[in-house]
Amino acid sequence: MTRNFLIKEFNITYELRYNEIRYDSIEHEINQGNYYSPQRLAVFEGKQTPQTHPAVIGDSQYSLLQNMAALLQKHHSHYKVIISPLYYQQKLHPEDKRQLEMLFGENNIYDFSGVNSITEDYHNYYEDSHYRPCVARFILQTIYQKETPKR
Repeated sequence: MTRNFLIKEFNITYELRYNEIRYDSIEHEINQGNYYSPQRLAVFEGKQTPQTHPAVIGDSQYSLLQNMAALLQKHHSHYKVIISPLYYQQKLHPEDKRQLEMLFGENNIYDFSGVNSITEDYHNYYEDSHYRPCVARFILQTIYQKETPKR
């Protein structure tokens, strides 16, 4: 994991109010043009496999998700389910998406998986698994701009 830059000692900033970890030193390196070295770029090579991911929601997973949905409904929770934009570009299986929409509501599912403007650019990632805060902000802005405020 160290070889792929998943584990390394970085200076982090932990924001208690938002429960957010920021990698300010990495962001500084990116802004200076020093982060994506040939060694780091090698982590991205050959990782994109644009295809549909096999279905993963079976009976036991569906049961757990059903319990989650029931709890959210019981407590009148306002929530969104986000399918992350992984660099691999594999799309969420349509059957898994259908089941999530049935359980949590079509308007609460946001699928950023597969090939899109986020996953096409390695600059959106620290390495092949973790996307940068600018991507998180984009996702939240996309979701909440579509929503009509309740009165």
